[in-house]
Amino acid sequence: MTLSGLHIIILLSSLHIAFGQKKVKVDEKIRVIEYHVLSEHENSGFYRKNQELSRFILEAALDNKIATYRLDYNQGTETLIPVETLKLRLRKVNEPGLEEIYSPEEVSLIGIDVTEGRKDHQVFRQYNFLNLHVPYYHSATTANNYVASFRFDDVLALLDDMQVLWYSESYALSHALFTNHGGHPLNETGWARKLLEDVKLGHLNAVFNEGINISGYRAKDGYAVDIRLNESYDGGYLVLDSIELYKSVDDSMPHSDRFICAIPFDDYRNYLKDPASTEISLMSEALMKRILTSPSEVWRNRFENFYDSYFIDREVISKNGISTKNDCPDIYSAGSQLQPQMTDREEISNSRFSIRQTSFVDGRSIEDGHLKEMIPSILDAALNGSLVIYQNDSLQNTLSPDEFKACFGLSAHEAMLMIPEIEFIYLLSFDIHGEKISYTPVGLGILDANSNPGYFSFQHLPQVLSSESVKLFLTRDFKGFVKQTGHILMK
Repeated sequence: MTLSGLHIIILLSSLHIAFGQKKVKVDEKIRVIEYHVLSEHENSGFYRKNQELSRFILEAALDNKIATYRLDYNQGTETLIPVETLKLRLRKVNEPGLEEIYSPEEVSLIGIDVTEGRKDHQVFRQYNFLNLHVPYYHSATTANNYVASFRFDDVLALLDDMQVLWYSESYALSHALFTNHGGHPLNETGWARKLLEDVKLGHLNAVFNEGINISGYRAKDGYAVDIRLNESYDGGYLVLDSIELYKSVDDSMPHSDRFICAIPFDDYRNYLKDPASTEISLMSEALMKRILTSPSEVWRNRFENFYDSYFIDREVISKNGISTKNDCPDIYSAGSQLQPQMTDREEISNSRFSIRQTSFVDGRSIEDGHLKEMIPSILDAALNGSLVIYQNDSLQNTLSPDEFKACFGLSAHEAMLMIPEIEFIYLLSFDIHGEKISYTPVGLGILDANSNPGYFSFQHLPQVLSSESVKLFLTRDFKGFVKQTGHILMK
């Protein structure tokens, strides 16, 4: 190892100590590597689609936002490597013309390099590095392929800065969450079941309708959830008030849902932040609290039997400053003091809650002049093919002008006679205290007498509307308001 390389190690090690917690004097220190397979079912909180722990680290490293190292435990060296070297190490085959690289989801085996110390029967842990590997079944060879290492404090700072969330598999299943957080709504039935279970178990406080016996309700399908918003008289300020749970009595009869209970939003917020809860937390905190399982017996046995009979999922690197590989000194287990990192991380992001809010207006009793002008303009543009029409409020699948005409008639005048309801769709973002951060128009929907919908994105509407109509949409300053509903989103 060069002298300059040694200087880098000493400098970074001192930085590592500076940002930890108070030093602890221990009786014995050992340095170990603990291996975890992110793709195993129990570790899925670190392996959501497009939200993999390895993806966050690699994307930051390739963007030069965190330093990358190559560790050689046999030689006892650590080397700072540039981005170009990391790119080479991610290539599946190191041959000219073959540029295929390992994807983040293939880099699904991690090794946590940690120094442990004991004092008065307690174990203290100082995290050193997080190592990334490609497991044998993704590797171009039949062995686990080591990619690179990253200072653990750098990884924690990265995850905290991005406010990356971890949540348990049971939480994901009960909420029927999609595979990533990116604006996908929670499945309403799954969320209602989870709320009901938590109320019955006493995890959530609830206000019940008179005569309701919660024990008689089973967590099956047929439940609905609504979000109640408190709004000031001028419409300019909203706060989340409560989450209301309903039971569908008769699906064939509209508005037949039976109110069961209301859960104050403050209680729901505190439940999500409860440090005793293992359902949801920052990913950095989940790493620190070791919410990871070791490789399963199936995984380990297959690897040991067919590829590496010497593989162990907890490998001792050094004891009391001496490497177990070659008797070389090791600074990470030397001395009698240890510097554990903080287990409790920052507070969950203030912008975690969003509401998809729909304001319904009775189309047959429109009083506002600008609203009367807005709808025919939209219908004309839709019928002549100059405005994109969507099938539903997800604003993803389109509807052809001919399909729209089949439902709404051949002219805007005909269509206006057939519209019983208009939906104005907005996205409201709230902070952790339930107070509004932003209010963004999303789109508009119209329904014919048979409830056949046509939806339009707000991004396309300014091209066919007057400035006054656009302002009306932005300010929600219209009459004929009927009700608001909301669906919570997880960021």
